[in-house]
Amino acid sequence: MKPRIRDVRDIREIEPRDFDSILKINQHSLPGVSELSLHDLQVLHRVSEFSRVIELEENLVGYIFAIHKGQNYDGDEY
Repeated sequence: MKPRIRDVRDIREIEPRDFDSILKINQHSLPGVSELSLHDLQVLHRVSEFSRVIELEENLVGYIFAIHKGQNYDGDEY
């Protein structure tokens, strides 16, 4: 049985302290996603309109960034 998010407190805004965990998730998810460097992640975080992480039992297990149409960002999946 898959773990379920227990509470909306398990979803929160991304903070720079999350970057190492996000990069680990990104590396683990290759080749299904574009590879991110720390610099790429910092730029993505800065230009995002919306950014969240999901935590289960104090472990970061997922993330999402949303970028407004027309934003100056040249990522592969934008």
